[in-house]
Amino acid sequence: MAKKMDSAGSTNVIAIDPGTEKCGLAVLDESGLVRVQEIVAAESLAQRVAEVAKKYAPAVLVVGDRTGSKRFLERLEREGITRLVKRVEAVDEHLTSQEARRRYLQRRRSRSLLYRLIPLGMQVPDRPYDDYVAVILAERYLRQRSKRLH
Repeated sequence: MAKKMDSAGSTNVIAIDPGTEKCGLAVLDESGLVRVQEIVAAESLAQRVAEVAKKYAPAVLVVGDRTGSKRFLERLEREGITRLVKRVEAVDEHLTSQEARRRYLQRRRSRSLLYRLIPLGMQVPDRPYDDYVAVILAERYLRQRSKRLH
């Protein structure tokens, strides 16, 4: 399933945190700048991936290696969406949900005086944060890629 990737030119990273009802989607450029960060309904994800792959090509598609990833990748393959990207890779998803929760709460805290007064451990996210998981997956891929190149 993985396609050969050329080293020439810049590469955007499309990252997916697949889920059964909702999924995180993020697009980062090679420098780690977030271009897209959103939560998408699972049934709309393949279409949305196709849209961002066309807009941000050339791209590497990274998918979290746990919940639903195999099924999701098979669907993308069937629908021909994997042809829109240079390469497809699974990325270790271990502890990304905890990291994403913490990152979401810290960012929310930085924007609100009320949340600065409440310890992070006592806060509860007021929305899903699967989009933050997708960003973390893309960042992990970029770090791994950087290590391989150096």
